[in-house]
Amino acid sequence: MRPPQPPIRYSKQVLLHSHPRCTLQFGPDVVSYSAAISACEKARKWRPALSILEGMRGAGVLPNVVSYNAAISACAKCGQWLEALSLFELLNEDREERLAHR
Repeated sequence: MRPPQPPIRYSKQVLLHSHPRCTLQFGPDVVSYSAAISACEKARKWRPALSILEGMRGAGVLPNVVSYNAAISACAKCGQWLEALSLFELLNEDREERLAHR
């Protein structure tokens, strides 16, 4: 039996090694990305959390409030207050942009 894996490693495995049938029809979505960011937050890994958040956009998946909240929390827990504030500002910009396109 394999030992339990740390949250950050597991979250990357979930995103990168999903079941083959699922990856043919569905790629990672906002829920799976948010779960991975949340795992980083729980592991107190702010840089990987930001990397995943940034990767969402590159994959064409728009972050939502849950995604941003997990990333902001990861930064805050690690004392990265400037990063957390930058993410909060970006969240507000995204929100305003989405409201403008309604």
